[in-house]
Amino acid sequence: MITYFQTNLKRNLQNGQALALILLVMSAVLVVGLSVASRSITSQSLSTQTERSQQAFSAAEAGIQEALRRDPKNFVNTQTLDINGINVDIKATTISSAPILGLKDTVIQVALANASGFMISWDKNNVVTNADLEVIFVHKDGSLVKFYCDIGNHVSNENCTDDGPDSNYRHSHDFKNDKPSPMANAESVRIIPRWNDTTISLSGNSIDNTSGYLVQSTASTPDGIVRKVEAKTTSLSLDNVFDYSLYSGSGL
Repeated sequence: MITYFQTNLKRNLQNGQALALILLVMSAVLVVGLSVASRSITSQSLSTQTERSQQAFSAAEAGIQEALRRDPKNFVNTQTLDINGINVDIKATTISSAPILGLKDTVIQVALANASGFMISWDKNNVVTNADLEVIFVHKDGSLVKFYCDIGNHVSNENCTDDGPDSNYRHSHDFKNDKPSPMANAESVRIIPRWNDTTISLSGNSIDNTSGYLVQSTASTPDGIVRKVEAKTTSLSLDNVFDYSLYSGSGL
């Protein structure tokens, strides 16, 4: 009798151990399965988000192209377009109200009106570049008046003094203080950063605001993804060789 109970007890213990082992294996399989499923869902979600992000970016780029095609001045008041099911807000700001990224040795050309106020500020306070500026006024009679604003002590023939910082920029120069005024009969100004890239701000009543715009295109998807693209337009610039050529009002 005792032997019978001992045998049963041993069998029950073995069965319990086997059940515990089976439960442990099933739990491990379940954990692995849930982990794989979770990674699959996360990967699919990221893939979908990346695709939607790219769609939003493409829509924002399309908004810029549409603004340039129609003429930015038509977007001074914000317009909202539907591009492939995505809302795109397009806003154009005149060049005198927006900062300009000036790339080293690249010309920024701005048309001028017949007035006396023109000021350049550059080198934002939070991004120190110490870029020099070469500024060339093109007059209606074909003559050129050149200035060189030397910030980094690179040249010895500087004729453009630094008037000092303002609230946003480290350097500035107000050309209305130069005698004789370089703006008199000037039809455009060519600004060329030297040595470094810099951010430039233009102000004054001599600027022809129709000569350039900052265009901002913001695309928003229905699921909340937002992408923004900016583009700046200025007057068509001639090649740098122009600055070293004999120029007349009708041609070279």
